[in-house]
Amino acid sequence: MWEKHKKKAGQILLHSPFHPLYLRLWKPDNAARGGCSYKEWIAAQESVLVSRRRYHREAATWRFKPTVSVLISTFRPKQEWLEKAIASVKAQSYEKWQICLCDDASGEPWVREYLEAEAASDSRICVAFRESNSGIAAALNTAGQLATGDYVTFLDHDDELDPHALHHIVEACQQGGVDVLYSDEDYLDPSGRRSGPTFKPDWSPELLDACMYFGHLLVATRRLIDEVGWFRSHCDGAQDYDLALRLVERAQKIHHVRRVLYHWRQHPQSTSMNAKAKPYAHEAGRRALTEAVARRRIPATIEDGPLLFTYYIQRSSPRPRVSLVVCSHDPRRMSTFLAGQKRTKYPNIELVIVEHVKPGNDRLGHLLDSTECVRVPYDGAFNFSMMNNLGAQAAGSDLLVFINDDVTPIQPEWLDVIVAHLERPEVGVVGGRLLFPSGALQHAGLVFGIQDGAGHPGRGAFYSEMMYYLQLPRDVSAVTGACLGIRQGLFQELRGFDTLFPVNYGDLDLCLRAQERGYRVLVDPRVELTHLECGTRRGGTTFAERQRLRQRWSHLLAQGDPYYPEAFDRSTEEVRLALP
Repeated sequence: MWEKHKKKAGQILLHSPFHPLYLRLWKPDNAARGGCSYKEWIAAQESVLVSRRRYHREAATWRFKPTVSVLISTFRPKQEWLEKAIASVKAQSYEKWQICLCDDASGEPWVREYLEAEAASDSRICVAFRESNSGIAAALNTAGQLATGDYVTFLDHDDELDPHALHHIVEACQQGGVDVLYSDEDYLDPSGRRSGPTFKPDWSPELLDACMYFGHLLVATRRLIDEVGWFRSHCDGAQDYDLALRLVERAQKIHHVRRVLYHWRQHPQSTSMNAKAKPYAHEAGRRALTEAVARRRIPATIEDGPLLFTYYIQRSSPRPRVSLVVCSHDPRRMSTFLAGQKRTKYPNIELVIVEHVKPGNDRLGHLLDSTECVRVPYDGAFNFSMMNNLGAQAAGSDLLVFINDDVTPIQPEWLDVIVAHLERPEVGVVGGRLLFPSGALQHAGLVFGIQDGAGHPGRGAFYSEMMYYLQLPRDVSAVTGACLGIRQGLFQELRGFDTLFPVNYGDLDLCLRAQERGYRVLVDPRVELTHLECGTRRGGTTFAERQRLRQRWSHLLAQGDPYYPEAFDRSTEEVRLALP
């Protein structure tokens, strides 16, 4: 009997704002939820690997067969790990590689003897030795002088490449014109077992401006690296981040290889295990980003982000007038909304309230009599898209922010952040990080293709290990209409929300149409608000809405959301692995 009541209560909590309570009380195990462990995921991947001969046959059909130079710098390396690093390159199924090694004055005789022996054993291995220790940037630049490949990549002397890493890199380059590539990665724990995967989104300029999410494996054309000037010693500790920021400023095509191709060894001297192992690295990253902002002539300052090695670009703004468009029929929620808005520090706001008038119920009107606002009456059947469109038509500002009446600001500067983004011509839509009253995540970007249409990854969680970037500014496919900023001109150009989506998916559809026209959609966690969810409108989706979404965006649904890794389970909003 207890189990029956437990399951019934669990289902009620699961579909309510108290969803996090369900996770805390019941804590269903991963297997029961349908997910899988990383060990199981690896086994499933390896079970479908083709033979090495098959890789060779595929590579033989390629028109473009570039040489990839792998740069390694060493300084007092552990011999076992260095041997494994070099062996992982020599074991590549794609054989047009070159290893360029530079020892940064280790001072240990075995290092020179070993590296010289390796160079003598294979003409594809070149070595150089610095007379004095100059740091990793200088050592990599010396190694780079030995490079003759069309593409260049980097391998730490204690890490390893997947046996088919270079094959998949060159496979991606068959598209032509690819300047920069990066892959997914994982850790090698102290016992040498693979653990802690990092599955990354496709190219997200906003996320790279927040952290070095490219991580390993970073690959670029030799031509482009020459053009931007290689590594810079004053950014040692974040020399790869500094290089990446300069590369993407000139790259024509950036590609994410959706495979785990790099294994990053964990040990106490590495930031893979101990984030504080290199205290200077965070400041070096901040320096690199500060210089990038100056190069791009962005009026902004750099602040520390929520995690070590993460940052915020604080853009300045003249604070133009903004219209907040809110739809409501409930005086209690509207009263709470108005009280909450007093936290907002933005000084130049026009409030547009769309009143859903119901026969015999004018309580909202009495409340608004004492509120400075533009009032838009609406007495038709509930159609959230139509109501917001009416509010936009009545707005007198060039910037619109659609916001639900069940949303309350947490950060006073939330609107400043939205406005600063909307002043960027390449940005079309901006959203924020919405939390349940418990503090658990409700929304940090919409993903299409989750469950039966679209969903909020990480919903109900307080933190996601595999998707740490839910806490950072990033590009997304869509943001929720509960807090959505857009320029009035673009909104009218897109003809507003499509009224064929009266309750659900209107926000997703609007964002996808903006992206079709070349605009970016961003979510920024500094736009932080509490959201009761489904206070403004009813919950659930209809078959007609889901069918219309599938018909209109079938080509995108087939491709999958570019900002949600393929390794994650699409049957749930919980961020977890799924067997392929």
